[in-house]
Amino acid sequence: MNILSTVIVPTNPADQKIILDAVMEADKSLIRIAGEMDLVKKIVEDLTEKFPDISKKYFNKMIKTYHKQNFNEITEESEDFSDLYTTIVK
Repeated sequence: MNILSTVIVPTNPADQKIILDAVMEADKSLIRIAGEMDLVKKIVEDLTEKFPDISKKYFNKMIKTYHKQNFNEITEESEDFSDLYTTIVK
């Protein structure tokens, strides 16, 4: 037994089952997320094929910005960075 261990392992079978059920449910959720991320990747690939003059980077950014509904924040950050960079680097 490790004296420095801070993990208290539940010995009650009911508690162990609660933890296992939660881990299994979270695993199912992560599998769904991975599937959805594969779909997003496929959508971006399809867009890149249809519009080869637009970089994947911009499609990904457009999707994320649309999802977060933070276009104004992104624009302001970009302007702030531009001001900072041009002031410092000249």
